[in-house]
Order: sequence, then C-alpha cells, then structure tokens
Amino acid sequence: MKATLSYEQKEFVRSLRRLFADECPPSLVRELQNPAANPKPASLWRQLTKVGVFELALSEVSEDGGTLFDLGLVYEEGGRALCPTIVYTTIELGLALFRFAPASKWLPRVAAGEVLATSALADAGDSSNTTPSLRAERHGSKWLLCGFLDFVPNADAADVLLTTARVQDRSGVPSVLAFLIPREAIKAQRRLTFARDTQCRVDLNGVQIDRTHVLAEGVGLKQEDLHWVANATTALHCMDMAGGAQAVIDRTVTFLKDRHQFGRPIASFQAAQHHIANMHIAVEGARLAAYSAVSLLGKNRTAERETAIAKLKANEAYKFVTLTAHQLHGGMGFMREFDLHLWSERAKAMELRHGAWDTQIRRIASELTERRREEWVSHQAP
Repeated sequence: MKATLSYEQKEFVRSLRRLFADECPPSLVRELQNPAANPKPASLWRQLTKVGVFELALSEVSEDGGTLFDLGLVYEEGGRALCPTIVYTTIELGLALFRFAPASKWLPRVAAGEVLATSALADAGDSSNTTPSLRAERHGSKWLLCGFLDFVPNADAADVLLTTARVQDRSGVPSVLAFLIPREAIKAQRRLTFARDTQCRVDLNGVQIDRTHVLAEGVGLKQEDLHWVANATTALHCMDMAGGAQAVIDRTVTFLKDRHQFGRPIASFQAAQHHIANMHIAVEGARLAAYSAVSLLGKNRTAERETAIAKLKANEAYKFVTLTAHQLHGGMGFMREFDLHLWSERAKAMELRHGAWDTQIRRIASELTERRREEWVSHQAP
C-alpha cells in the first residue's frame, strides 16, 4: 500500500475540503441535532450528488468508476466537517446492494441521490457479528418478519432500510436473506443519545415484505459478503474519525497561535508543542491503519485483523486528541457556545459504534487464534 496520495487524489481531497467547508459548517451540524429539523441537508446533498459521491464506489453503475479508497477520502474529509451521518448511511446501503445484488433497481436511485437510506447488517456494537437479529417466514408471495433492530442510524428518516433475517427452507436448512424495508413499513423510535445523533429502535414484528424486496431469495447471502460489507463500513468510519481528529488538531493549533499568555502566544510554549506533537503522532497512526484496512477491502479482502486494528487506533486517537484539545483550550471547549464539543461528541459516538476497545481486542485475539489453528493443521497434514 502506498502511504501517499496521487496527484489526482490530492486534487480530489482539496475539492472535497472546499465543498464541505462551504456546505457543512458547524451551524448545520447544530441544526441537524434538532429532532424537528429536515434530516436531508438539501444544499450539501445537492453538491455531493453533483460531484458523484453517492456513486463513487459503484463502478458498474458509475461511468467514472471510483474505488473504495476514493470513497474513504470522502469519509476522511467528511469527518473533518462532521458530515451528517445520513450521507454515510445512504452511501453504505448502495455499497451493500452493489455487493449483494448489483442489478437492484434501487442502485441507480442511490447513485443519483434520490433516496435517503440506511442499513442494519451487523451488530451495532460489534461489526464482526453479522448474525441477524430478525427471523422471517414465507407466507405465499410475502415474507413475515419478526424481531427488533436497535441503534439503527437515521431509520426514522430513511426511505428504505436494508437488513437481514434468518430463514429456513422446507427441509429446515437455515440461510440468511436480505430485506429492503420501505418507508411505510419502518416503525422507528428515536433514542435520546448524548451526541444528539439519530439512533433508532426499529420494530419489525408482523411486517410483511413482498418477494420483490428480498435479496438472494433461494440461495441465501454468503457470510463472506456480509462480513466484507460490515468491515468496509467500519474501515470507512475509521477514515472519518481520522479526518475528525485532524480537524481538532487544526482548530487547536489556530487557537494556540491566537491566544496569548504572559505576552506570548500559547503556541510558543514547549509544553503546548509537546501536546500537539503527541496528537499528531496519534492521528497519523490511526490514518495509516485506516488507509491499510480500506485498501485491502478494496482488493476484495475481508481484512478482519486490519479492520480491528484500524478501529482500535481510530478510537484511541480521536478520544486522545479531543481530550487533549480541551486541556489546551483551558476547558472552554466543553461549553456549548464553542464548537469543539461537537467533535468530542462525534468522537465518543463513533468510538462506541462498531465496537469500542474491548471488542476490537477480542476480534484481534480471535483472528490470531484462528490463524495459529490453521498453521497447526497445515503442519499436521501429511
């Protein structure tokens, strides 16, 4: 993996940074925290659609044919500006559909930015767990769903929700199918969270879905496809976290240059410089780990260990950077009138999503144990 961006990628990043700076200021982030606000940021959405963000990684739908890493750069720049999560959940539904059902009629609509979407394909607190929490039974031309989904982002605003359910055929053989739940069938209750983001509990008990909204009926979804989508989503969010942490550093450096103490800028004190250096080292490590995971996933690898490491590093870096930034701001960053707390809230919310420190350590341990077992088996073979 190359650790540096190409000329074209650097230009792409510059254009994205300008776009987010113009269309996604902190005032928009505050506005969207109001449950009564329109969940679709119209101007930002229009500009992202115009530059092809929603079709970037859908190479067979898009004429331009971007890569997963290019999409990761969108997440990194989006993280700097605290991009509304409904942009991400819509992109991720397109990514999942492209993997499961490339001929889906929903894909062109997602690529064109015509729908708001979300998905629930893995445990919200552990993306390595893709076991469905729903069950489904076939009744004639329809499927009857049973169960709840929890911590589904933007389910109360989405036009369509993609999720999975366990099913059994007539001989009792289990499999997993994916269901596209239309807006009228989504009963979502918005949860109150510390970050004031849109996490919902979705009640799907008794919901009937037409066969035309079922993916992989008859063959079932492959576990490796589900796992790839879950890891790709996690790794992309790691790039968002790296971008957010970098934005905190940039804001803090500007503050330290402008703020004076004892007749000198605070930035001239060596203690402050040491803090900034440590923040920078943490974010660079997280960024490289995220780049590595996204690059491998873009080559169709599952990248289990790399994704867990990237999430672990992103969790640590974003938390460390925000806490240190508050210290360097003399504590004033915790005030609601000051924008820094917006990044702190996003950092904590993103740390918990897909799994915090203990979850990622367990994933790495499981992957290493499995690798040792495979090596032992290969050595025992005649």
